[in-house]
Amino acid sequence: MTNIDEPIRDRFLSYGWRLIDPYTVNKSAGSYRQYVLGAKGEFSVEKDSYVRLNSGWFSDRTVCFLATGRPCVVQDTGFGARVPCGLGLLAWRTAEEAADALDRVAREYGKHARAARAIALEFFEARILLQPILDAVGL
Repeated sequence: MTNIDEPIRDRFLSYGWRLIDPYTVNKSAGSYRQYVLGAKGEFSVEKDSYVRLNSGWFSDRTVCFLATGRPCVVQDTGFGARVPCGLGLLAWRTAEEAADALDRVAREYGKHARAARAIALEFFEARILLQPILDAVGL
């Protein structure tokens, strides 16, 4: 990965993070699936506009992680008004909250993993989402 300053990259690596070239991950549906399945979860920092507007924006990438039972620790954009947070899906606003959320997931990973899958099934499963969308467009 050439777009990260070496001292920053080295710091992440020293804490056990793996940094992967996004072009390699996204070159095919299969490589993306393998990336998600190979991860323990998702940690994400969102675009400033999503956070400041508190728009409730939610990433399709996060849905993929939840669907595979991978806990997600993501910056809060207001999505908690529609999707439960705290177990399996943890929202954060400060660096301290992010660190606490990561610690909580690490301490009870199995519990968070099961909750992540349950959130995906209850809130993002196609049988739940598709009909209202079709109804809204008159199909």
